[in-house]
Amino acid sequence: MALSFTFLATTRAAEKQRFEAQLASATRLVKVVVATRDLPEGTLIERGDIKSVRAVEAHLPDDIVFDIGDVAGKELTADVYVGEPFHAKRLSTERTSRAANIVSAGMVALAVGVDDVSGVARGIRPGDRVDVLIVERESERVRRLLANVRVLGTNISGYFAPEVDEEAALSRARGLTVVVLELTPSDAVRVADSAEYGPVRLALRGRR
Repeated sequence: MALSFTFLATTRAAEKQRFEAQLASATRLVKVVVATRDLPEGTLIERGDIKSVRAVEAHLPDDIVFDIGDVAGKELTADVYVGEPFHAKRLSTERTSRAANIVSAGMVALAVGVDDVSGVARGIRPGDRVDVLIVERESERVRRLLANVRVLGTNISGYFAPEVDEEAALSRARGLTVVVLELTPSDAVRVADSAEYGPVRLALRGRR
């Protein structure tokens, strides 16, 4: 009887330990990287686009990314929405991917020079949508050329920005900014041609 009691006690202790281990595993929190805003496919991820939050490890898929350093500077190969964790399969494998890879089939990239006013105070970032306006010098009339145009990047962020330190980038940003737009070939000609008659203005569209 004593042996039976010892066996039962040992078995229950082992089961308790297994249960506690399973419970600890099921509730363990780990840091994961999530998006701070909606990020469309083709975005070159910046530090401000991501943050670390705690999540239950047992609920995470195998390919989730835990380190911010593994996300920053990578290109998205699929849309990621605000608060969504990053999966390794949605990130490019190389930082050196060519800018041409993010231009949609049948479209072209056109660089437009803007200043602080016409460039919405340097608030435009890759993945944003803008309306393209032209201020005609002769008539002093503002005309909207195009609506809802995708921004591919600028000379201070995205693929079209040289890899320089943050201080140098901010110094350069105080001058002329270049915004690269994704356009159809015919629309690119329209914008380039119209720019000869007056300065270009960009109107930043909201995400909702």
